Amino acid sequence: MTYKLNYSCVDEMTCDPELYYLCAQAVKGSPAVDFLACEDAAESGKAADVAQKCASSTSLDWQKISTCFAGDQGKSLIQTASQYIDKRFPSPVGIPRIEINRDPWETLCKGCNRTYALLLKALCATGIQAGACPNSTIVV
Repeated sequence: MTYKLNYSCVDEMTCDPELYYLCAQAVKGSPAVDFLACEDAAESGKAADVAQKCASSTSLDWQKISTCFAGDQGKSLIQTASQYIDKRFPSPVGIPRIEINRDPWETLCKGCNRTYALLLKALCATGIQAGACPNSTIVV
């Protein structure tokens, strides 16, 4: 995404799915991961139709998301996101990009392949508490 006179987004011809996600996140007040997963899982369809379906399936207020999308709040959200991305990644990066604690995979594991085992080992080495980490204790 680049904030200039026109935005460019990663997967789509427009930035509509990204903007719907940003608005869903604003409505929820925290990362709307389930909404994003729903958008990503959609096989096809207009961005608005997909977003409305995802709002319903994640119990988010579609009217608020739609109003955000069409108004100044949406414009502000996409501008802020674009400026963040441009600052965070001034040069083009590959997708998917793997980072752990802001360190690119290529820095963490020079010459390594992106295998599940190596990625899990690197994640667990940060000290996270996860059932997949062998020395982690999860208390429920």
